[in-house]
Amino acid sequence: MIRRVAGAALVAGSLALIAASHGTAQGGPLPPCPAGTPAPTPPTVSATLSAVGSPARLVAQRPIAIEYDDPNLAVSVQSTSGPPGTVVQFDDGNFVTLTVPAPGRVAFTAAYYVTRDGTCTHSFTYELDVTAGDLVPARTGVTRSFSPRGGFRLERLPKFGDYDGGPPAVGLVYACDGAKAPVPLSVVLSHERNVRRAPSATSPSVRLDIPDPCTTPSRSVAGLGARLWFVNHDRPDEGERFFAVQVKTRAPARYWVRFAQDARPLGSLRFFTDWKPQRGRFSAGWVMATEAGFERARCRRPPSFSGLGFRPWGLPPCPRSR
Repeated sequence: MIRRVAGAALVAGSLALIAASHGTAQGGPLPPCPAGTPAPTPPTVSATLSAVGSPARLVAQRPIAIEYDDPNLAVSVQSTSGPPGTVVQFDDGNFVTLTVPAPGRVAFTAAYYVTRDGTCTHSFTYELDVTAGDLVPARTGVTRSFSPRGGFRLERLPKFGDYDGGPPAVGLVYACDGAKAPVPLSVVLSHERNVRRAPSATSPSVRLDIPDPCTTPSRSVAGLGARLWFVNHDRPDEGERFFAVQVKTRAPARYWVRFAQDARPLGSLRFFTDWKPQRGRFSAGWVMATEAGFERARCRRPPSFSGLGFRPWGLPPCPRSR
């Protein structure tokens, strides 16, 4: 594995000029050599993920940079082909950027020729180990300091919730690099304003879909007293991404949020929120509690220091036992 440096770029430019005089600049690509034509030694091959800061491995469906090198400048590469489904983004002969559709031991074929007086191309085949891309880690949590600019930290809700001046949010944060798989993300938020009823698959819902975890631009959608966010401030394969649901309504409500990457669940949380204006010594703010803590608080008084026990929230009465 090697990186492009100024010297390599200068050599590549020289080879490209020489190649042009023997190939595409005069009459198009060189034809294959007749059978039995002695073949010179092919160039060496190195490959990396093209994104800066990527791990030292190759990933399917992500740009791979392939570089051919002959220290004697005796041969140059005209073109590279891969398995069906290979997409070439850039091909300068000795430098190629492409994506392959699936992981595995992948075979490539390169057509190369004698640099000074070549009139035809020879071919050689080589293999590269290509791995599957990394999925988004399934680490979700809650925060009171959500901002589309970032800078917040996700945590777990205590047993009976918490009380704070900031509007509650649920989400996940992950880092991007050239090894992230382009598998779509989604978040679905279901809502019930009647707090006696738990949200279900038939409850009113709003959804936000992200086609690619690391290249999709920032977007958001509002509905059901909340805003669903996807925040991307960085280059396609650099920095962090924020995927979150921020509650906006001040009316009591119960929510069910589900994050997923394709069919793979990333996190699910059922929770209750409510807002109260300032009253006496109690400052204005939101309470947020898990559905389990909310249901327990309906039937027995929670600790006074907990979110639901800090002040009266108008919880519905305990369900009658049958």
